[in-house]
Amino acid sequence: MTPTSSRGTLTGALIRSQPWLSVSSTRALIFIQSDNPDIGLVCFIGIGMAEVSTCAITVTEGQRVSVGEELGMFHFGGSSHTLIFGPQANITFEDLGDRPIEPNNHYWINTVIGKVAQN
Repeated sequence: MTPTSSRGTLTGALIRSQPWLSVSSTRALIFIQSDNPDIGLVCFIGIGMAEVSTCAITVTEGQRVSVGEELGMFHFGGSSHTLIFGPQANITFEDLGDRPIEPNNHYWINTVIGKVAQN
């Protein structure tokens, strides 16, 4: 265990519980069909973790969305999210020099961490 996930610490308990929380907590699934065939269908999964009881989706079926547009929101507490790409999306992770993409490294918002290569 890493120092931040040792038994008896609140942070450690939350980190160790993330696999269970992502299965048992409130979730919002939003499917987005990209105009780029190399990306294809993407699923955004919003996960209301810990005290979050609501994942409010603000987009509607068939609505066209743009980069940066709000899809929804969480109410009260912590949350997490993930993106699921189809098998045709050839995703490569960027070389960030001294800060490789790995657990416990943090990056500024809007930092490019990966790209979809052309098929």
